[in-house]
Amino acid sequence: MESSVAGTHDELLQVLKEKMRLEGQLEALSLEANEALKEKAELQAQLAAVQMKLQTHMEHSQTSQQKQDSLNSEVATLKQSCWDLERAMAELQTTLEAKNAGLVASHNDLQLAEEQYQRLMGKVEDLQKNVLGKDSM
Repeated sequence: MESSVAGTHDELLQVLKEKMRLEGQLEALSLEANEALKEKAELQAQLAAVQMKLQTHMEHSQTSQQKQDSLNSEVATLKQSCWDLERAMAELQTTLEAKNAGLVASHNDLQLAEEQYQRLMGKVEDLQKNVLGKDSM
């Protein structure tokens, strides 16, 4: 009976040793799990910060793109306005040259008319002198 009590006692000691070993492992695993949870929380906080930065960057990028699109549109409008003004100036230059040519022609016509007028006035004076000369006789 003593040997069976000693065997049971040895078994009990073995079970207690195994229990203590398992409790030690459980405590170590619990510490590891707690550390993993802390690390997970830190990583989640870092991820949230990175996502916030990314969101801010995306919004800034979108705003910049909208500004760039607006500026590109304004540049295109200004180029079109410039082309329109250049075309209008070319048309005005053509019109001005035509009017200038018309003025030159009118000036020439006026000079011819003035010369004809002077010749006619000379003839009128000659006729008046002839008439007055004949009347005086």
